[in-house]
Amino acid sequence: MSARKCSSCGHTTKSEVPFCSNCGALFPIGDEQKLMREVIGASFDLKWVIVGALVILVLQVGLLGGLWSLWGKKILVGEKGRSLLDVNLDSISPSWGPNTGHTRVRLTIKPDNDGVNTAQTVVAVSFGGVKAERFHLLNLRVKKKVCAKNCANQIAAMQVYQECMKPCDPAALKAEDVAVKKCKKACDDVDKDEKLDVAKKKKAKARLKCDACETRQRNFLQRDWTCKRVCPKKKKNADAEAYRCTTCKKAMPIFEARAKACRANVTACWAYKDDLGRKAPPKMPSRSAFKTEAAFRKAMKAFHRNVKENKLENKRAAERERRQLRTIVNVYTPPLPKKVGHVPVKIIFKSGEELSRHQGFYFVAPKDGDKHPKITKTKKVLHDPVRTGGFWVLLGLSCLFYFLGGFTVGRVSPGIGMKEPLTTGLFAWLVFEGVLFALGAAGSAQMFTIFIGAPAFIGASLMGAALGEKLAEV
Repeated sequence: MSARKCSSCGHTTKSEVPFCSNCGALFPIGDEQKLMREVIGASFDLKWVIVGALVILVLQVGLLGGLWSLWGKKILVGEKGRSLLDVNLDSISPSWGPNTGHTRVRLTIKPDNDGVNTAQTVVAVSFGGVKAERFHLLNLRVKKKVCAKNCANQIAAMQVYQECMKPCDPAALKAEDVAVKKCKKACDDVDKDEKLDVAKKKKAKARLKCDACETRQRNFLQRDWTCKRVCPKKKKNADAEAYRCTTCKKAMPIFEARAKACRANVTACWAYKDDLGRKAPPKMPSRSAFKTEAAFRKAMKAFHRNVKENKLENKRAAERERRQLRTIVNVYTPPLPKKVGHVPVKIIFKSGEELSRHQGFYFVAPKDGDKHPKITKTKKVLHDPVRTGGFWVLLGLSCLFYFLGGFTVGRVSPGIGMKEPLTTGLFAWLVFEGVLFALGAAGSAQMFTIFIGAPAFIGASLMGAALGEKLAEV
């Protein structure tokens, strides 16, 4: 004996009869749900999908706005954010200098995966938000000052040497040496003469001016030592200064050409290549220079070995130059007189992309410019959005919002089945992912919302729809 509930009056009839014992209404034949699907059909109406999605998105985006006002971008974006480039600011050398500026700094950039010459696309470099002057323009002024100083040092050193050599005329030195020896011999002869007593010796020495002769001898020895020992060293110093002056004058056209190229094209101002040079190939030994055939063969063997080493060394030098051209950016720091401590370094590329290094350079006071600063580094835990409470509040309450959205679709929609709530959950999730992407969600947040959030959200939507349909049937 079966019990069936009447859909018209709600009375339960415990009988095999196909009608209600209370109101007389006929019961449907077979499964009611199956019969309704056959008569009505599993309908799909887009307007109910939009209604459910709007319920979800209004609540979810409103919650995101509220959390953003409390935590800011930390609920989605890590401390470093998303990198725009495949390159990275690798090193800064030196990493500190006085805040008066004009400290030459070398920035090393890791090249991108395609080996693109990224250093030659730099248009600006800033320290602490202050742009540094273009390198080759300032470097030309620095080199001119250094060259002028070297040439002034050469003139001063040559004057010192000439002053030193004034009393060093060879003829005058020789004549003075003869006179001093003659005077000294006469005084020595008086001392050796045994016929003279002490008083007579004293009178003879006074007549010969032996005391002045002693002083004259000491002065001559000092003068001779200066001419033979001190002045040659001063000449060597003057020659070194002359070499520096000549070298910088020869190199000046190179720096002027770089400054000219820098003025014409800003991207030519930062990439800098140190010319490592090439070794000349060794000279082949001559057969006539060796007496035996064995010695000649030994020399030829050494020659071939040297040729091979020379080629390898030149190849390594060329590779180093190629890497330098791609990775090294030279710059002079700008003056920041009020700043002492760390400043971020930012490199701006021709494409508009920026590459930053937080706490990249340390400014010290000018009086401490020659001392290495005691830099205390604070260990900073990198921010991970998945570890913040705001992210989990957003994820947990979003499941409740999807449940409410699915419940709304299941309650008001006349359709039977799960097509509408499934489409509602999927559509709302895709729109929300687009919002997160526009806000710049970090990788870990995106991974969680895709692989954990999507199944949870859509599942909550389906559960809400199932409950809504049951309540609608009742």
